Amino acid sequence: MTPDRLHDMMEEGRALIAERLGIRARSFAKAVRHAGRLLPAQARQAADYLLELERRLEHPKLAQKVDPAPAEHALATFKAQLRSIEPGKRQAQTRAILGARSAFGLPSSWLCLSRCWFGAGSSDPTPTAQCAG
Repeated sequence: MTPDRLHDMMEEGRALIAERLGIRARSFAKAVRHAGRLLPAQARQAADYLLELERRLEHPKLAQKVDPAPAEHALATFKAQLRSIEPGKRQAQTRAILGARSAFGLPSSWLCLSRCWFGAGSSDPTPTAQCAG
């Protein structure tokens, strides 16, 4: 395995992280670090293996002993795990939760405020003694 081939593999992984998770980084290592727990466990393990392989290829004697088959398998696992992630799903879920909080929070706060101001069934427009203190 050559360092250029590993670099191409890692660049492919970085592009996939950017596409699927929306995390942009200059290198594969930074992209994996920023993605953190958003990556599935098997994808994180495969990414860790590729990063370790990069460190091994920097050493001339260790670079001779590197077998390309496990690296190809790690990249295939990484790709398969990331392709299972739907892009934008996490952002859509966050927007839905925010909308639900707003939709349910506004009426309940209005109800609490109106009960505090008008009392429970009273028509007196002054705040009740419970809310004044």
